Amino acid sequence: FKQKTAYEIMPSLVGSEMCIRDRAVLVLLVLAGVLLFQFLVMPSSTIRITPYAEYVPIDVTVRIDPDAGSIDLVRGIVPAKVMEASVGDVLTKPTTGRRREAETTATGFVTIRNRTRKILTLPIGSRVRSAGDVGFLTDAEILIPPSLQLGGRDVPGEAIVAVTAESPGLLGNAPALSISSVDGSLGSSLDAFNPQPLQGGSEREVALVTQRDLDELHGLLFERLQSAAIERLRRERLPNEMLVVWSPAAGNPQVLERVFSASLDERASTVALNMDIRARGTAFSTSDLKAVLSLSLIHISEPTRLGMI
Repeated sequence: FKQKTAYEIMPSLVGSEMCIRDRAVLVLLVLAGVLLFQFLVMPSSTIRITPYAEYVPIDVTVRIDPDAGSIDLVRGIVPAKVMEASVGDVLTKPTTGRRREAETTATGFVTIRNRTRKILTLPIGSRVRSAGDVGFLTDAEILIPPSLQLGGRDVPGEAIVAVTAESPGLLGNAPALSISSVDGSLGSSLDAFNPQPLQGGSEREVALVTQRDLDELHGLLFERLQSAAIERLRRERLPNEMLVVWSPAAGNPQVLERVFSASLDERASTVALNMDIRARGTAFSTSDLKAVLSLSLIHISEPTRLGMI
């Protein structure tokens, strides 16, 4: 048995060591090629994880009490104060109603005939009328001569008198020969006629106040004053206060005064409304409300945590 020296052993290992090193390099190159291929060719994806959230409704009773002197966390009472603001204004709008009304009165002349054989006196203000029963009044007292017999026939005596229509307007414009009779006790003895038409009666269009005008004016001014009163309440509250305006069901805002310049169907080209109102609301501290809610949520969540344990 001959023992090999170290020099004799080492040369025999040189080939094996080189072979192992070559294989390791080859494996690393193959692995790097596979990774490069996956990076360049294979598709990539991103996974996003979103936590699941669920909203659970919770009923919490809080009492806003203007009569409470201080906050009560146990009973959930928040002290508050009642605020009010009064405002007023005047608003004017044109009226929309229209109606034609008589303006001037017709005048003219009427011939009165006396069928009797004696002189008759027709007093001032005597009424003569047309076939359509439109009346006219005489402007002066007149004497009507008696009828005369000429050539075997009676010729009635005549007198002319100025007349004025009883009522102004177009009805007094009587056409020629439309007036035919005299009213009163002398009607059986006298006749009347107008040789010329009566003229001068006229009418005009006038503006009227309608219910729509009053309602629209009230609605517009009420809405404007309501907004102004609520805005004043918000300006007067403290920075850390929350304001709850009272509902219309509670009579808010309240109309203190309402005066129209013209009434329904009154002749007017414009109508104005003077109105004063008062709005109310309840103000309370937001920090007091948060304190009550926080304590209530803690009491509600404690049973849930115990159940999870």
